[in-house]
Order: sequence, then structure tokens, then C-alpha cells
Amino acid sequence: MRRTPLVEAERWLMERPSDLNPEERDFIQTSVALRQVSQRNRRRLMLVSVGAVVVFSVLAGWAGMQWWRAKERRNIALSRELAASAISQLPVDPELSLLLAREVANKPSTAQAEDALRQALIKSYMRAAMRGHTNAVWNAAFSPDGRSVVTASTDGTARMWEAMTGKPMAEMYGHKGAVLGTAFSPDGKWVVTVSYDKTARVWETATGTPLAELRGHTKGVNRVAFSADERFVVTASRDHTARVWEPSAARGLVALQGHADDVLNAAFSPDGKLVVTASADMTARVWDVSTGQTLVELHGHNGDVRGAVFSPDDKFVVTASLDGTARVWEARTGQSLVEVREHTDFVNSAMFNPNGRFAVTASRDKTAKIYVCDICGAIEDKLVLARTRVARELTPEEGKRYLLEPQSE
Repeated sequence: MRRTPLVEAERWLMERPSDLNPEERDFIQTSVALRQVSQRNRRRLMLVSVGAVVVFSVLAGWAGMQWWRAKERRNIALSRELAASAISQLPVDPELSLLLAREVANKPSTAQAEDALRQALIKSYMRAAMRGHTNAVWNAAFSPDGRSVVTASTDGTARMWEAMTGKPMAEMYGHKGAVLGTAFSPDGKWVVTVSYDKTARVWETATGTPLAELRGHTKGVNRVAFSADERFVVTASRDHTARVWEPSAARGLVALQGHADDVLNAAFSPDGKLVVTASADMTARVWDVSTGQTLVELHGHNGDVRGAVFSPDDKFVVTASLDGTARVWEARTGQSLVEVREHTDFVNSAMFNPNGRFAVTASRDKTAKIYVCDICGAIEDKLVLARTRVARELTPEEGKRYLLEPQSE
């Protein structure tokens, strides 16, 4: 019987059994028994199905966990391998080392990955790479506000870049030889470049537009510098001269003649009245800008003088030489006051700090060194320093003897 008739027949059997003959009662009872068997079978099948699902789920979960653990082990192994590669590249290519360390940081964290990233960051001093020149870059300088950089290249161009990103801003074409030096005006509006083509050129910083060409040297020009008031520039040339120019008028003012070899560098005094030059003839000279005359000649080095600059108060000059020394000179007399022999190779440059009390030197011996210049600086600083070098004052007797103090009655 089907389900609904069987239910009705079962109710009839329970309520009115006397109305049914024995064959009908047997048939209904047999049908009920078969229904119960079918129900038990369905329950067993359901239990088996649920059990199978549970077992499958457990097995699937276990398999998934094993897969995840295997993947994690592979990632950890890759992390450690990348970390080792990053560390190995530190002395060879710090930029590649940092790129690898950055990748390894995105993998599961390991002690090796964290150490690789830490070491790469310590060794990575680069903040931007400026790419675009097609030959060696000879010189680079920050703008006064630090937001841009100008580069000079032997490909015959100078280029302007954003300092923090390395993004190109302007290209300066026009020189017909290697560009050897660059300088920003103090207000940052102009850039002057100098070249092996014997010229200096003035450019607008914002656009790279050429403003003036300064002609007069007969050989390549090595370096250029602005005066503090932005009115003048001085150029140093292989023709043994330096020249002072007025860039706004594109005219030369005076030629500084007297060196017997290439002039390698030149710089104004802070007040703009003097220029100091450094030469391959092993001397430096201090010049009067207004007359072009040599005021003093600084003799004493036994090699090319690569650099020379004034102290902030104009009273001293520091020079750097290929003889391995740096010297401090009195600017008005040319007297050598200090000789520094701490480097073991060429000294390429030397410069005072803003208060004039210290000088820093850079050498081919792979070091830069800072020195205190006790004799430099203002008289007030010297008096303070003098007080720290003695443990007593003059005695009354010394005062009477040396200071000619009158004796008390």
C-alpha cells in the first residue's frame, strides 16, 4: 500500500478490527511491518551518509592542513633563501639587496627575513637614482632649497632632477663638449654650467632655458662658483686663468692671470670682494676682484692644489692638495698657520663649517676627516678657548711685571 491508504487502513484496523476479515488484517499488518523496515533502512542510510560526510570532511581538513603546512614550509624556505641572497648582495649591490629584502618581507616572517631587511636598510643610503645621461656624470649639486639637483655629464648635457624622486625636470643642451661643473645661484633661479668646450652657460632653473653664454677662456673650463650676492660668477680654466663674469649681462669683468698651470678651482669670499684659486702649479692665490691683482700667493704644497675656500669671516683660507695635506692660511698675508698630514693619499677637497671653527677634508684614501681649527673663528671664541687651556689667573706679581700695573702705596 502507498503511504496515505496504509495510514487509513492502519487506523481502521485499530478502531474497527471486527469489520475486517482475517486476510485484510494480515495484509494491513504485513504492510505496516514493511513500512517500519523501510523506515529503519532509510535511517541507517542517513546515518551512513552523515558519517561519510563527517569522515570526508575530516580527511579533507587534514589534507588541507598538510597542504598549507607544506606551502608554509616552502615559503619559509624561499624566505630564507631570498634573505641569504639579500645579505650576499650587500657589499656588491646595496640597491639589489634592498629590493630582495623588500620581497622577502612579503613572505612569512622569519628571523632571517627581518635581519636581511634591517641590514639592507642600514646599508642603503640612496634615496633616488637619476638616470638619463648617456655618459659619465662628472658633477652634481643641490639647489639652495634642496628640492632639486643639477648634474653635469661628459655626454655634453646638464640635467635637472627632483631631489627626492629622481624624476627629470629639465635637460640643458648646447655645450659642444663634456660638461665638467655646475653651480646654482644662491636664490636657486639660475644654474651655470662649464664645459670642455671653453664656455660657461647660464640657464633658467625652472625650465632649462638658456639665458647667456660666457666666452673668453681659451681651454676647457673646470669649475664655476657664484658670489654670495648672486651678481657674479668665477670660472676656473685649463688655460691657467680664472675669470669673473657678470652673468646677467653676459659679460666678462676681469681675468685673473698668474698661475703657471691649470686652475682647478675658484671661490669667492663671503663678502664677494676676493677670489681664491687653486692650481696644478702647486699654489693657491688670493685675488682682488675689483682689480684682478694677486694679493697673496700661498706657497707650501708639493702637489696640485685641488681646492681652496675662504672661512666664513674671510680671514682664512683652507686648501687641499695632491701632496696628501690640507693647510689653513691667513688670507691677507699668505702665512701658513696649520698643516694637516692625517691622510694617506690625495686630499681632494677641504671646507670650513658655518662658524669657521672646524674644517672637513675628503681624500682618495677613502676617508673624510674633521678637524678643529682653534686659531680660526672670532676673537671672542679664541678668548673662550684660551680660558679653557689654563688652570689659573695671573698672579699679582705677574700682573705688575708684565701688565705694568702700578704698585699700591
